[in-house]
Amino acid sequence: MMAGDEINWGEAQEALRVTRMDWAVPVLVALAKGPQTWTGLRARVQQGGMKTGRALYDKAYNRTLDAMVKGGLITRQETGGFPRTVTYRATSKAAGVLVALRSYDDWSQNHKA
Repeated sequence: MMAGDEINWGEAQEALRVTRMDWAVPVLVALAKGPQTWTGLRARVQQGGMKTGRALYDKAYNRTLDAMVKGGLITRQETGGFPRTVTYRATSKAAGVLVALRSYDDWSQNHKA
């Protein structure tokens, strides 16, 4: 951070609150590759969760998606018809969070105990 740069603490706090949810970071990483349907995104997130041995339950997944939509990190678009299709996309706000996460990941890789 450069001298004179101001941090919008409210925005930063909201981004941290949302990304602290168990599945928020895997959702962001999956959506960084492009828009995903509810089902496709869930499969991709679950696949990432398998590395940690944790199961992704629909309740937690939907709660995470709802919070991320409300937090402005992702958008949700529903198309009518039968069957309906729900597509999620990362926003520009999410792109900024991903940059910060990559920096954090780089830092953590360089400072392993």
